[in-house]
Amino acid sequence: MRNARPTLSILMQREADRIEHELLLLPAEPWSKEESTDERRLARVRAAIDSYWSWDGTYITPELYPEGYAKPGDLAREIIDAIGTPGIHWFYAFRKGGKSVTAKKGIAHALLTGRLTTGGTLSDDLLKSKRILRHIKQIIFDNPRIVADFNLTLMKDNADELMFRVHLPGRRPHTCYVSAFSEERSARGFSEMFGRPQFFIGDDLENRRSPIGEQHAERRRHTVTETTSSGTDDCVFIGLGNIFAEGTLGHTLKTEKELGMLDDGWNVTIWPAWTDERGSGWPERYPAKSENEMRSMLRMPNDVEWAGDGQQEPKKPDGNTFPRAQLCFWSEVPVDARGVVWVDPNLSLKEQGDTTAIIAVLFSPTTWLYYVVGVRCKSFSDSDDLLDAVLAIWSDPRVFVIGFDGNVGQESTWTNNIRHWSRRNKRPFPHVEFRRYRVDLLAKNVEGAWKASRILFKEGVTLTPEGKRAIDQIVTFVGKKKGRKDDAPDALISAFELLHELGMAWPVYDDESSTSDLTIIEGFTPY
Repeated sequence: MRNARPTLSILMQREADRIEHELLLLPAEPWSKEESTDERRLARVRAAIDSYWSWDGTYITPELYPEGYAKPGDLAREIIDAIGTPGIHWFYAFRKGGKSVTAKKGIAHALLTGRLTTGGTLSDDLLKSKRILRHIKQIIFDNPRIVADFNLTLMKDNADELMFRVHLPGRRPHTCYVSAFSEERSARGFSEMFGRPQFFIGDDLENRRSPIGEQHAERRRHTVTETTSSGTDDCVFIGLGNIFAEGTLGHTLKTEKELGMLDDGWNVTIWPAWTDERGSGWPERYPAKSENEMRSMLRMPNDVEWAGDGQQEPKKPDGNTFPRAQLCFWSEVPVDARGVVWVDPNLSLKEQGDTTAIIAVLFSPTTWLYYVVGVRCKSFSDSDDLLDAVLAIWSDPRVFVIGFDGNVGQESTWTNNIRHWSRRNKRPFPHVEFRRYRVDLLAKNVEGAWKASRILFKEGVTLTPEGKRAIDQIVTFVGKKKGRKDDAPDALISAFELLHELGMAWPVYDDESSTSDLTIIEGFTPY
């Protein structure tokens, strides 16, 4: 009996169990029986064609979001509007702000509804670009409701290309084609059949591992320009990123936007995590009541990370030469303080470029402290404007000497500029001491005074844009070989050196009679 063969009924039961098990493993029907009718399908598709938000609410349901669902905010609406507007659109917004997923969903909707049919993805390297392409494919084909309602046929699916056909009710089928591109793989000459690309979506074109600097920023600008020029006349480019550092394309575009100098067809939207006027950058997801609460929700305790990834106002990490912790302030200056004003004069086109720092430093022999009484830090495009700014600080009766940085050529140029200024204003410009200091070798002297809390700035200096810019440059100073934005620390170090070179700074004397040993500089009285 042990070796008896199974009866027919047992075999039939086993087969029924196997079929039932396989049926249980099959994906569920995309819609209920009531929602699966042609009439309901037609209504859903028509609503999706008319409105992205109807499509998003119908097909991208809350349970599809692994980190939880939040209603779209104003940034999401601006991104969706841009997808339907020809031109180059950059969105620099805070990390975890939903910009990438919104743009990918918007592109998926445009492909399904036939508003866009041919385009590409773009990133700094091809692997990331392929990842964007895969995400768009997953939004479409991993959603059984979309596959069923839009009657999709997958024609080509690999790491580099996605091609599928959409059968909308009452319309001729349309074919969609998307390919991956990068800085190395150009989109020049790209077309599918008779159609040129209608859109590109670019994400992560620059990141913290990317080379940074003016040359690299211009190369990325050229990549975007070349990519979009290969498309149709009404081609749409959606760019996404964070302004995490100076010297990036994002920082350059932000500056150009502020100066009203963006190229035609370029649109830049800056979306910080927090502003005093708006509050949270996405209140539907982050209902923060203060900036600190927003930082906590985004988990950005680091000031540098918050400034760049959060606020799109990048700043360099503090250096070791002039620690921010030793930044000191004065409320009043002793009557015996005397000093100099220093500037490394340079001009930039249309006041766009490197800054020029003008710093006046006084020394008080009674307190043995250094008082910074004048700070300017901005780009100048006109020599007269720069000289006027220097003169305004020199007009302080406690400032006796003007120092200019200058080699032979620079001294000649600015001597002529000063002469022209005098002719136009019909009065002489004060005498200027030209010096050429090796700042790196002299920084140690100033560093010692700074770390001893002997260099003081005026209270409230960081409340002005120029004052804040100067302080940020000083505390992030790491030496001229490593740091580029070093105009303010250069000016501080040079003013400090000129003070000592001219004998205007000296130690405290216990005996008042010993002041007779001081070197008297022509033009000022040390009292």
